[in-house]
Amino acid sequence: MASSCIEPYASCPETTNFARICRIVVDVFRDILWQILSHEIKPADLPIQVRKYQNKLKSLDGKIKAWLIGISHSSSEIPSAAKFDVSSIYTLIRNLCSTIPTPTAQWGNPPPAGGITLGDDIERVREFRNTLYGHATEAKIDTADFDNICTDIIDVVSRFDVYFSVNGTAMKCNFKRDIDTVLTCSMDKTIEDEYIEKLKEIVVIFGKCVLVYAF
Repeated sequence: MASSCIEPYASCPETTNFARICRIVVDVFRDILWQILSHEIKPADLPIQVRKYQNKLKSLDGKIKAWLIGISHSSSEIPSAAKFDVSSIYTLIRNLCSTIPTPTAQWGNPPPAGGITLGDDIERVREFRNTLYGHATEAKIDTADFDNICTDIIDVVSRFDVYFSVNGTAMKCNFKRDIDTVLTCSMDKTIEDEYIEKLKEIVVIFGKCVLVYAF
């Protein structure tokens, strides 16, 4: 399907689609994986676990390595999701969370269509991150592809919500609602508000014209 963008780098529906997917990958997926990691390893215990398995994590993700260096002089720091991205949290889950069942096709491989275990869906997050964001060849997604991607994402996130609701009352279990918000919210509220104000002015002017004409 041809892009509706008139200029090569202009904003258009396809670039907005890409921006929405990026927000899901960077923010929502990160928070989902962090909640899984925090359920398996308390954030306060994470520095100890990472140091304990440094040999296992020799090829440490850059953000994990930077974080370790940062806390080397501050043993009291409790990490938060803001310190990491999807890739680094995935690395920690894969290497440190032995209680999470191995994905159907093993770690690092795309799960089969019928694989819906927690490990499978964690792998799907990795796949989403790589194909839609990390290795994207252009910052555009046409509407047909966008709709299919959103359906797949919602399926996965809905299963995460079920997992969270079953495994802890303190766990957030409404990420599906967050996805809906990202998919429907204004991508630039400032501009949207400007247009709304202009529309209100037009309505007022039109109303006055109607009153004058009626009089």
